[in-house]
Amino acid sequence: MTPTKRSTALLALCSLALAACTVSVNETDITDSLSDTDPSTSDTSSGSETDTTAGPTEPTGTDSDTGTSTEPGTDSDAGTETTDPTETTDPTDTTDTDGDLPGSCLAYCEHLLECLDPGEHGFSDAAECAAECEGAAMVVDTAECDGASISLNECVGALSCDDVSAWWFGDGDPIPCADESVDVTVGCDGPAKCAGYCSVAVECLPDQTGFDDFGSCIAECEGAYDALSMSCQDASAAVNVCVAALNCEDAVAWFDGVDPPYPCSDPTEELIMCR
Repeated sequence: MTPTKRSTALLALCSLALAACTVSVNETDITDSLSDTDPSTSDTSSGSETDTTAGPTEPTGTDSDTGTSTEPGTDSDAGTETTDPTETTDPTDTTDTDGDLPGSCLAYCEHLLECLDPGEHGFSDAAECAAECEGAAMVVDTAECDGASISLNECVGALSCDDVSAWWFGDGDPIPCADESVDVTVGCDGPAKCAGYCSVAVECLPDQTGFDDFGSCIAECEGAYDALSMSCQDASAAVNVCVAALNCEDAVAWFDGVDPPYPCSDPTEELIMCR
């Protein structure tokens, strides 16, 4: 593998990060629309009473005129109201699920601020931390990102303060909640899966890749991804996902790798051979 080919492969690895933050927005919209539907639930209670009234009304309305005037109000109201309670129940369940992200973010942030010094975490309070936590997922707007974020929040929330510090600063072998952290990076990323790759490239490979900041890496990675054929885009994303899980030692070995096997060699060789 020549340096030129490796550079091409590297550039193709950078397109997912910006997509990782959109889940909760639409979910919030859904919640709002559901709350608008809730009033129909109160109509349902009156609908049940109307059904009861309809029983005695029908015998009284023997005349066709009387029956006609009675049935429209009673039957249509009852039918609509009977359907609404069922429809309202399902969205309510979804709303409860949406609420897990804000709750998990707040619990995570409260624990984080308990374990780290203000100068380490940089947040003025738990509310600011939770807003940033939610906002990151809201940008992406996918169930995968939402679920991965909740899992990471719960993982960190269950750590001892020593392990919270190790996770925050990336210390330890293994780093606490490492799998959950990678799941968030990948799950909250766009189709190019550049976020995880760029995190590793900026931290571990700044001299090799020339990327000294995350934004420029994402821009170049996504640009390279967009220029690829559809089949090669899949190969590029696969490399990005693999590299996202590497530590710095393995990332350097991947970058310097020429003849397989080396870290992430299978998806990288597939990308290099892709046309």
